[in-house]
Amino acid sequence: MTLNDPTSEKPLYTPASFTSTELSNTQVVTLTMTSYATIPCTAEATQNFTLTLTPTPKVNNADTLWGTASVCAGEDDLYTTEVADLSHYESYAWTSATSADGEWFDRATLQPSYRPSQDEIDAGKFILVLTVNGNGVCDPIQEQKTIQIVEVPTVDLPTTVEICHPATPFDPVIGFELTPDVLVNFASSAASTTGVKWSTGGSGFFSNNLLDAENNVNDLGDPNNGYATIYYPSSDDYTNGQVTITLTAYPESPCASTVTDTMTLIFTEEPTVNVGGPYSICEDVTTIDLNGSVLNGNELDAWRL
Repeated sequence: MTLNDPTSEKPLYTPASFTSTELSNTQVVTLTMTSYATIPCTAEATQNFTLTLTPTPKVNNADTLWGTASVCAGEDDLYTTEVADLSHYESYAWTSATSADGEWFDRATLQPSYRPSQDEIDAGKFILVLTVNGNGVCDPIQEQKTIQIVEVPTVDLPTTVEICHPATPFDPVIGFELTPDVLVNFASSAASTTGVKWSTGGSGFFSNNLLDAENNVNDLGDPNNGYATIYYPSSDDYTNGQVTITLTAYPESPCASTVTDTMTLIFTEEPTVNVGGPYSICEDVTTIDLNGSVLNGNELDAWRL
């Protein structure tokens, strides 16, 4: 301990614990003031008092207390802290600074869980506060953290897309662009660097390259075009008349579940006509029977001259 001027009536006292290391336990110090006698007096006058040094409360794991500081809405939206490591405290309390309507679990423990209110979910975040009340005359301290609410992916594809194709669509191979109606709240993952993946129930392939599709197969969508893709159906797809296409979106942590939606491509071949023939008649014949045919048409429109 140090006194800046032991001969002063009003010195400044600094406990040794405050100048060297953090005070770890409550300590009691006795300070004595002595007045020396003036001749002819010989008796000294003394008086002392005790000073209690109380360590301030502390959250020893403040940096890691809040974990990832995020929770997944629509999946398990229950956020749980890490176990609070407290010292030199009398009591503690957990609160939300953003709503009084959230739901607490194990609130009286050092590791509570909290389900955010609807207002907090709509805001996309909430703030939790840990208040630690000190012993003796020590003031309370607070640690608080903004917890981000992460939404699960949303994927919406058209239910059905009808495609008209020529009778021989394989030379050159014809592709059809597919674009999601809604695609949000997804993130890259080990399964997909773009965060999405297209798949087919048939045997065609996907590509983002119109010029050389067969050598640039890519089922991850085009980030520069709303994660759309171009699907190139196989001959079996055309023969079957339809194919199911699926788009999978990968979630942002801490959400864990992928979300998918499907669409059906229905293939209809363009109509073709065959006029029959060849025909030849003599000029004195007044009529001729024409033998035309229509394939994949609703009805024969008309013969025209």
